[in-house]
Amino acid sequence: MCYRTILPQLFEKSAVYEPTWQNLALNWGILGVHAAVYLTVTLLLQKRKDIIK
Repeated sequence: MCYRTILPQLFEKSAVYEPTWQNLALNWGILGVHAAVYLTVTLLLQKRKDIIK
């Protein structure tokens, strides 16, 4: 005999994973903002560390 059971869903459905162009653009925008912030912080810290002024 073959018994099949339905597994319960571990996570609720979320709008974060919607496959739309708007969602893709939003996610890429957030990624770009993160990259800009981290690059700015890195450049400021490197400039502060610079010994030649």
